[in-house]
Amino acid sequence: MDNQRRQRLAKLLKSKREEMGLSQRGMAAPLGFRQATLSQWESGKAEPDITSLEKIAKFFGYTMEELWIYLDGRDADKTSKWDLNKILNALNTMPPSELAKVGNQVNSLLASKCSA
Repeated sequence: MDNQRRQRLAKLLKSKREEMGLSQRGMAAPLGFRQATLSQWESGKAEPDITSLEKIAKFFGYTMEELWIYLDGRDADKTSKWDLNKILNALNTMPPSELAKVGNQVNSLLASKCSA
């Protein structure tokens, strides 16, 4: 892995871990990693092997393809999954009346797509 990919991975690991409210140990343990290992990856001083990358991708809900797209710095349809957490966070802070409006719009969109 080149330095740019390693730095992107480091940034992703730290930001996603913090978004999830996890400590390094709290993320490392369920994945079978040591906290010190995750720390090395987050600092860009070391990189995970392919098996570890697969575990990380799955943990964050990404495919390996999506992870590679991100690490390569490509866009891939604006990688909508990367923004899903932002959308969910916004929905969680909406007042019930606004949330109902969004729900109605989503239902209409789904109905039109499913009947096509």
